[in-house]
Amino acid sequence: MRIKREGSYGETFRLKKIAIYGNCQAPALTRVLPLCAHFRSRFRQVREFEGVHAISLEEQRRFLEKFVPKLDVLVYQPIRHDYRAEESPIFGSEHVKSRLRPRAITISFPSLHFFGYQPRSQTLKSVSSEVDAFCRREFGQAGQQLVHHHQLMRSYLLNRDASQAVHYFDEGEAGDAARAIASAERSLNIMSAAEQEFNIDIPMSGFIFDNFVDRLLFHTPAHPGGDVLVTVARRILDILDMKVTHKEIEAMRRREPLGFVKYPLQRYVRNALNLSFPGPLRYRSRRDYMTKAEMVKAYYGLYDLFDAETWQSMSEKFPHLVGRKASVSPT
Repeated sequence: MRIKREGSYGETFRLKKIAIYGNCQAPALTRVLPLCAHFRSRFRQVREFEGVHAISLEEQRRFLEKFVPKLDVLVYQPIRHDYRAEESPIFGSEHVKSRLRPRAITISFPSLHFFGYQPRSQTLKSVSSEVDAFCRREFGQAGQQLVHHHQLMRSYLLNRDASQAVHYFDEGEAGDAARAIASAERSLNIMSAAEQEFNIDIPMSGFIFDNFVDRLLFHTPAHPGGDVLVTVARRILDILDMKVTHKEIEAMRRREPLGFVKYPLQRYVRNALNLSFPGPLRYRSRRDYMTKAEMVKAYYGLYDLFDAETWQSMSEKFPHLVGRKASVSPT
């Protein structure tokens, strides 16, 4: 694409090509950056593709062959060289960078994860079609995306009623407060170490450390909110020498591409981390809201569908999940 630049010589120039490569946070940034008019006037995002965990091998090959060699700027998160290597060794960020032309600019930012707000939570990498359908219907999201809290699973396995489950979800169990503090510290330490190891251009661990107590920065451990994404976006724009207005910054902050699901903030977490904000009080998806009691009922219905293999997977993620009542049948 060519556009006319205003001036006496009628000089033409092409829009520079930029791509953002990484996990689910990469496509989120592709929806935030174009809210800056100066960016739109100078750059064209070659595509808005899925995160590296979801992109197909065919799409990855096409990206490497058709788009990467023509890029002016690659914004990326470090992806290890052996990621998805059983399919092909072409998903690592260094491999992608090796296909760039010599004059292309690279800008790196870290994988943004923070387990402080949901310290005892996990997702499932694989689920049955029945579980996936249930999650989409009841929770408004795919089964692999749903966050599972240790307290809710334990309450289910111990046959606690809904009111008891809500109590333990909010108040936690023995040692949970200490785990919340440890999870927050561990998340920040891991990010900081990665930033140093990979010489990250846009470090974010310091920003998260300085602000996670005063404002909600993450919706789930892997889904940063508007404050985090707009900070990364502004630093990208600074590196590219793009001018951005206060109005555009606020529009970026409100966009919230990863805020499609919000979980209630557990009371014990808020107290343990001395958070100065209440956090979400209900479960919210794109479709509807659920109170904590309604959320418990939905999780209990989901856990009725879990087979022995799924419970084994969860036991590996949550050691001592059932504790003394290990003999209690999950169904």
